[in-house]
Amino acid sequence: MMDGDAAEAGAPSPHVAAQRESWLGGLPVVFTLAPDEVATLAKPRPYAMVLPRQSLLPFVTEAVHKHFEPFGPPMGGELWFESRGTPLRWQIPIGVLFDLLHGEEDAARGTALPWAITVHFQSFPSEVVLRASAKEAEQVLLNALKEACYLRCGSSMPAMSLSPASQQTLKAALSVPRADLPAAYDSYCSVAALIEAAVRAQLGYKDKEKDKERDKEKPPDSPSAASQDASAEPPPATAEGEEAAEAGGGGMGGAGEAGEGGEGGEATGAESPEEEAAAAPATPPPPPPPPVFRHVPLRCFVSATEWRQQPMPPTHAGSGEPTTLRDALAGLLPQHFGGAEGAAEGPAGVEVLVQGVRAPLTTPLSWLWAACAHPDGWLYVCVRLPEVEVEAVPAS
Repeated sequence: MMDGDAAEAGAPSPHVAAQRESWLGGLPVVFTLAPDEVATLAKPRPYAMVLPRQSLLPFVTEAVHKHFEPFGPPMGGELWFESRGTPLRWQIPIGVLFDLLHGEEDAARGTALPWAITVHFQSFPSEVVLRASAKEAEQVLLNALKEACYLRCGSSMPAMSLSPASQQTLKAALSVPRADLPAAYDSYCSVAALIEAAVRAQLGYKDKEKDKERDKEKPPDSPSAASQDASAEPPPATAEGEEAAEAGGGGMGGAGEAGEGGEGGEATGAESPEEEAAAAPATPPPPPPPPVFRHVPLRCFVSATEWRQQPMPPTHAGSGEPTTLRDALAGLLPQHFGGAEGAAEGPAGVEVLVQGVRAPLTTPLSWLWAACAHPDGWLYVCVRLPEVEVEAVPAS
């Protein structure tokens, strides 16, 4: 079923449903204090919680800090985390960190969950890990969002124009316990809608939608703004944008017709318009318009310290065919994905994970971004290479 078919059926479009599932994803974690840093006679009990995949560690680990701090070194220290001997770089989303260290196969075998993370207060690895605080995490989040917006529309203004209240809403949505994630998702969507509207405005969609509204108000025989500007080249994905605008216009027209039904001042015993409105079933909100891009923000990680990115157009310039995940990986890792065009699976021994699951390489990149992008505006793809080959991939 295509996104448009789902919308007509009254169900959320597939990319919206997938986005919600991605947002609600969590990882069970057990934190323990490093044995050589326990400074009390009684050892602290492990601290278990479920971490949201989309968030950053400083947003959700304040309770961990408070739990272990009384048992740590008396002089205190800077909190940092380690797993499997690897310091965790908190500026990478939690789910991406897990996928890089464990992958789908470990999780399926049950050897990776709950995720064992060691807590440290001493020997801060400043050459690998940034100083961590919720304030610094917020800056990392907003800077990444600015970069993503610039790739999408050629300007970082959609992120820079967010009000302090919207920035706080975004941070708060990433700081809640997993039980509160459904409500946090709704809050996140309100901010994402502001960003999407600003991106569309930067790409010229706002003016085109105004032209359509003007055309609806004109008599049928008058020239339309669209016909007067027929020679102008439309921005990418105009057909999808027009379908969304027409769907919205139809909804407003229906409301106008219902209002005209109350004409005449005689009492007929019929229900008042207010009573009819209360009795009528609630109309679900229209689905959000499909995202638009100049380039799809994509980061490809092969390890927690090695990743690549480059501007990826949503369609091929010559044919207009959608750019697929394989196309993107062929450009980023040609030694592994340069051949076997059209294959849904990657090379033998290579795992390609998006939001913790194997993604078919034939998936259009723009759809994958709409369904699985993180709140910082980036689509993260984890490519787990055989260990002997990771060292051969140069860091970006």
